[in-house]
Amino acid sequence: MRNPVIQKIGTHLIAGIAFLLLSVIYFYPQLQGKVVFRSDTVSYVAMSQESRQFKEQTGETTLWTNSMFGGMPTYQINSVREGNFMRTGFNLTRAFIKHPIGEFFGGMLFFYILMMALGVNPWLGIVASIAFGFSTNTLILYMAGHMTKVQVINSLPLIAAGLVLAFNRKNYLWGGLIFAFGFGLALFSNHIQMTYYFFLTLLFFGIAKVL
Repeated sequence: MRNPVIQKIGTHLIAGIAFLLLSVIYFYPQLQGKVVFRSDTVSYVAMSQESRQFKEQTGETTLWTNSMFGGMPTYQINSVREGNFMRTGFNLTRAFIKHPIGEFFGGMLFFYILMMALGVNPWLGIVASIAFGFSTNTLILYMAGHMTKVQVINSLPLIAAGLVLAFNRKNYLWGGLIFAFGFGLALFSNHIQMTYYFFLTLLFFGIAKVL
């Protein structure tokens, strides 16, 4: 007789391996050293040039740049991440693989966690996670160089999973931990606009729970 716990763990392992293999196969040119030309990434390099040059010359991090709009803070251009422990968590959930392989793997993994929190059949959850990871919108955003936006979008299912576990499953400990971790990853990715939009949608979730 099969142990249901071991069987469930095996299914989750298959899901993780499938997500990683699909990411490797689809983005195999990355392993050959090829890089996608992304216009917004080129723009970022230009916008952050002054602050990066200042860092190289002085060893200090500047929080202001004169090269954008007559002067502006740098936290939305070249954010300070030294000493932020979320960097380790971010890299761990991407299997310590650089994007695009690591990023698309992480997106599918987080959506799978949401599917499990909702009680969806694991095999159906795998299919749904692949559809989420390789959605047209995500691919277009990546090709355009909107990496921080992609990173936040991939973190949103984890935030939602935490809420589902806490409010629907009454598992407050794991729900709170997963919510906090997902929210931390979203803030670490530094695209406040996408995070703000998502929390607007959560207002409806909160109203439904209160009523």
